[in-house]
Amino acid sequence: MLKLPAPKKTEEVNIEKIYCQRCAAKLSCKKFTRTLPLPSAAWHEVTDTLLCHGTHKTMMNGCYPRPGDCLVGEQEVWVAWDVVDSSHVYIDSTRDVEHAGTARVTASLNCHRCRNSLGRVVYNGDKVDWAIIWKHSIKTTSKEVPYHIESYVAHELLDASTRHVSYRFIILPRGTTTAFRGIRLWMMGGDLNITSSLSNEINQALTQFGGSVCENDKAMKVLYTKHSDLSLEGIWADADILSLPLDLCLHLWLTLQLSSITLPPSKRYAQKCRVGYIRYS
Repeated sequence: MLKLPAPKKTEEVNIEKIYCQRCAAKLSCKKFTRTLPLPSAAWHEVTDTLLCHGTHKTMMNGCYPRPGDCLVGEQEVWVAWDVVDSSHVYIDSTRDVEHAGTARVTASLNCHRCRNSLGRVVYNGDKVDWAIIWKHSIKTTSKEVPYHIESYVAHELLDASTRHVSYRFIILPRGTTTAFRGIRLWMMGGDLNITSSLSNEINQALTQFGGSVCENDKAMKVLYTKHSDLSLEGIWADADILSLPLDLCLHLWLTLQLSSITLPPSKRYAQKCRVGYIRYS
């Protein structure tokens, strides 16, 4: 089974302000009154085994940030909408219904200055109640280690493989009609050590997409190809769908291509797919 390291403890994280990772726009308009840790990503799936007499439904509905709150998880930060500087963000008009323990109506949240995808907002009726912000999209005032897009995608794939008992995925760009149709990705191994003696040019290129390749980096080996490649239709007929924002899909595609360059030419292809890796922390 594919395995990633145990999540980092978040109890000691003390976030005071949040900024856009790309353009440094200030996203929080005031100091948080409380900074608390979030439970694991799939905590709601086991509440019925931890609580009795129907109280798990109340527990599931009650896990959200109150006014002034900042809830810090392994991959996300949940913040109350009253602390978000609404002049520095904009919300897509398209709304979706997500099922995370209970159904909730959400929409994409983006930076107003640079159009960076920040996460999702959660509605309560027609009013925005709170925001789910991805840690790889922001910078904070805490001393926490920066969280990169590759780590986020690796954990998303691991969570999806656990839910669907599958290692083949079709990653589709969410809510777009662009020519980029997505990525077909096959997870092959999740506990690899990689070493590198790359040229400075390649290392600098990798740095732009989440950090340079260093000795003893951890990585997940994958096979990948464009979703528009119809020659693999039969092999991918039972693949599960994973939806990500368009800029995240493009970032992942470029990162995978750069990772393939670091491999010997004879090791770059297998099963009519390209071989690459996704680094994680």
